[in-house]
Amino acid sequence: MSCDTGKSSHSVEALDKKYVLETAPNWDKENLLMVYDGIAMLKQGTHPVGPMLSHLQNAEPGKHVVLKTDFPPAPLIKRLIDEGNEGFLVLPVEEGEPFQSWFRKR
Repeated sequence: MSCDTGKSSHSVEALDKKYVLETAPNWDKENLLMVYDGIAMLKQGTHPVGPMLSHLQNAEPGKHVVLKTDFPPAPLIKRLIDEGNEGFLVLPVEEGEPFQSWFRKR
């Protein structure tokens, strides 16, 4: 599998390794608020970040959202972690699978 390995802000290397996972975090499925398909939303001309942030900011602690993208959104992950949330990037297992960014309200 190939992925962006440069030092751009949208690269896996732009994140601290403790925030990069090979499998999804073991968070309760009952606390999942929404899975945002960022790839489809962007193709339709809708940016997923605004609705996703609003959903997460208005959530109770422990609730989480997932964002699927075709790139690692390192700046967004860093921003949400800096705001006190938990955030992880889950790497694609196979070529063509999306990156998954998991965010949980603290």
